[in-house]
Amino acid sequence: MRGPALALMGIGGPLLVMMLLWQWWTAPVPMADTAAPSPLTAQTRPAAPEPSRAPPPPPYVEPAALMPNHLGKTIDDWVERFKLPALESLSEPADAQAARLLVERDYERAVRAYDRLMLKRPSDPEVLLGKAVALSGAGRYEDAVPLFERLLEMEPDNIGARFDFAVAQMRAGRLDAAEKSLREIIAIQPDDERSLFNLAVLLQSQGKYQDAMTLWRELTDRRVDIAKVTRALFHRGECAMALKDPGEAETCFLNVLQYDNTDLQAWANLGIARAAGGRLRPAIAALRQALLLNQNYVPALNQMAYVYAELYRENESVDGAKAAIEYCEKSLTIDPAQPNIQELRIALSDFADPVPSFLR
Repeated sequence: MRGPALALMGIGGPLLVMMLLWQWWTAPVPMADTAAPSPLTAQTRPAAPEPSRAPPPPPYVEPAALMPNHLGKTIDDWVERFKLPALESLSEPADAQAARLLVERDYERAVRAYDRLMLKRPSDPEVLLGKAVALSGAGRYEDAVPLFERLLEMEPDNIGARFDFAVAQMRAGRLDAAEKSLREIIAIQPDDERSLFNLAVLLQSQGKYQDAMTLWRELTDRRVDIAKVTRALFHRGECAMALKDPGEAETCFLNVLQYDNTDLQAWANLGIARAAGGRLRPAIAALRQALLLNQNYVPALNQMAYVYAELYRENESVDGAKAAIEYCEKSLTIDPAQPNIQELRIALSDFADPVPSFLR
């Protein structure tokens, strides 16, 4: 199983946090850890027999790789200046028609309109930018990249066009080139938050977790815009999970939930982080909250199965094995194509009978 991808390219809905980050810690947890057995119990209880099958996998699962996608916002920003009455102020009717098509998100027709304009003004920066954005909106990123390159040769200091260029490169799969473009923007404008954010996500998607974490910490520690901080904080938590730092990840998701306690992915990730740190009972509490929000959320169902399987391994709890099987079966009912969950279900099936282990 993999953790939530936080939705590739769109990454998972707006996430907000209410206070300055990393200066507080949410102390209470929903449930206490399981008490350790007494010394007497530990001395008198017979050792559990070795299972006949491979033990269940550990509860920790790395999050899926992310990928930036700010194209929609890029187009929104760019066409904002062409909304009426700005459209009517354009001197050429053909320019107004092309811009109107962008505003209406009729990208293929906008491409054709800018094609006609380019026949007359092939080196006009505004026409080049308009066609490049229209091509990007139509998903034709490879075609958009050369136009951005031409524009930036004429206007190397055009930060907005350079960012649009980086987005097109990312969407075209030119990740190294996109990283270079974003770093060029940051070299000119070190506080350009959208470039910092996209660079962090890009680095994280390539497995460069330490470099990404440096940027996430900068974004979350120094910014006061709650919406932007919370989105960065969520990714910081996933990056911490990938770096095997469940304590920092738990802090991140708790802070996200402090503002919005209906964030399904944050609750699920909090459960994963707690399980990775060996805090199984609090992990169950967080995962239950996720399932209260969506009882069919497969990542939370799977993580519940792993956590209860781990409880069975630690405490020889038949109830834990049964609970793990129930979560496996519900998850497989929703999505049967999960080999890991199928294997876990099989591995637990021999141990879910009511006979105590010392009587077997």
